[in-house]
Amino acid sequence: MPSKLPVIKANTSEENIEKMKVIAKAHKRSVAKELEMLIEKHIKDYEAENGEIETLGTIITDNNTGFIEKAKKSFKRGYKVGMEMEINIPEDEKEPSNANN
Repeated sequence: MPSKLPVIKANTSEENIEKMKVIAKAHKRSVAKELEMLIEKHIKDYEAENGEIETLGTIITDNNTGFIEKAKKSFKRGYKVGMEMEINIPEDEKEPSNANN
């Protein structure tokens, strides 16, 4: 059954791919699951050293009343979300549209 999770593509050597297959098999995982575990460990280690990385997900689940402003700023900076999401912004908080752009 295909996953609905976002996809990360990376270029690497054939040797790295073959080695990852061996490691994944030793851990009784698919290569994709092995890579997911490596990514999660790397993020956890990074955050332990540098503090939590703020993402759109952490902004939206933040109970801070300024979460709408943070989300709007994040989108303005060009962050892309790997899933479809709807954010309902109250009319009085929406920025005026500029039809001349």
